[in-house]
This record gives sequence, structure tokens and C-alpha cells, in this order.
Amino acid sequence: EGYVPNIFCTVLCFALIPLFCLNKKIKLVAATFAAFVTLTMSVSTTAHAVELTDSKTDGSGNFFAAGEVVDTSAECVTAIENECFLVGQTTYLRNVTVDGSAFVAGANVNVDDALIGSSLFVAGSEVSLDVVANNNIWAAGSNVKVSEDSSVKGLHAAGASVTVGGEYTQVDACGGSVYFDAKVDGDVNIEAENVTIGPNADVTGNINVTYSTNLNQDDNAKVPNLNVTKVESSEEKMEEAARKSIVNSIVAKI
Repeated sequence: EGYVPNIFCTVLCFALIPLFCLNKKIKLVAATFAAFVTLTMSVSTTAHAVELTDSKTDGSGNFFAAGEVVDTSAECVTAIENECFLVGQTTYLRNVTVDGSAFVAGANVNVDDALIGSSLFVAGSEVSLDVVANNNIWAAGSNVKVSEDSSVKGLHAAGASVTVGGEYTQVDACGGSVYFDAKVDGDVNIEAENVTIGPNADVTGNINVTYSTNLNQDDNAKVPNLNVTKVESSEEKMEEAARKSIVNSIVAKI
């Protein structure tokens, strides 16, 4: 299928994320998604093998859909009794209630006005989320955006760019840049090159930020228990390695 190469690229990106993250929980996010996308591809392949054209609900109430464009709204699906599995070039999970968990993968992923009974697992290049879930959101992609109307227990997100709005009891976020502007009745862990804490940020627990380049905090942010750690950027590490190499070379010649 046309979307398969893009999914393979997504798997590779998620597999590489642990190399750049120090936080063990965030490494777990990336590893989970590499496994999840592979599983979803297998589900899609199985669906076509049994000649499912676009979508199907099995006897247990699980909903499966695969194709170039997958849209639960277009399929007139408003309620799913068990788990939901979607994979495609562009995927939409919207205007729907899922009693179990939802697994969504694609180059472009949009979850809008969705109520998830358990957890939401999302992987893609462009990921946009507006969702209420009883448990957790696990999201990874090039650009991940979680709307201010989202509400779940825990958010675990990794990507080149991560924007976090909404309400949670825990947040773990890793990326090249992270914009955090959410309300959290618990702890927050952020690891990125560039971190911005927005005006609506309100954290009752600890907010642990590890950054390498820039950290900006809005004056209106409510983060009394902010713990900051600055680490070397990848460029600084390369420059330091080059300096050491030059010094060692000079010393060897003396």
C-alpha cells in the first residue's frame, strides 16, 4: 500500500528517539510506539489478507480500518464497543466514542471530539489531538499538538515539536522543542533542546525540565516547584569532542 513506506519511516524515527532522551519514561514512550506501529501494520496486512476492503467490526466489537484515507466520520461510525485500530496515509478518529482503547497511525493523524474509554495510542508525522480519555494518551510524531480541551490522566509524548495543552495528572514530554501550557494536578517531566512554559501552565507537583539550548517561562505560569537542569547540546558535545581530538593529536606529537 502507498502509506506503508511512511509508516516504516515513522517506526525508524521512534526507534531513534531513545538515543537522545535521558528520561527512562520518555524512552519507553518511543519504544512503545515503534512496537505499536509495527503491530498496527500487521493488523492492516491481516485485514487485507482476509479481503477486508476498508473497515470491519469483528464479533468482539473491535473496529479495524486501513486505507489511503481513513475517517470514522465518513464511515458513519459514532460508537465502538471495544478497541479501535486505524492505519492510513491520513487518519481521522472524530466524533466517536470508543469503549476500549484506540490505536491510530498514519502520516497525518487527527483525533477530534473523541471520547476514549481507556487509552489512546497515536503515531504519525503530523499529530493533532482533541480528546478526552479515561486513562492515558501515548503520542509520538514529528509534530505533536494536544489541544487545550483535551483531558486524560497521563500524557506521554515524544516528537521533534511537542505542544501540550489540556488537563492531566501527569505529563512526560520529549522533543526538539516542547511548548507546555497545561494544567497538571501532579508531576511533569520535560526533556528538550528548547522549552517554553506558557501562561496557562499550572502544576501542583514538581515540574522537572532538562534542556540544552533555551528555556523560556511566561510570568503568568504557575510552576512553584520548577527544577531545571541544563545539559550540553549535541553541537556542544561535538565541539568538545573535536577539541579533545585536536589536543590528543598535539600531545601525541610532543
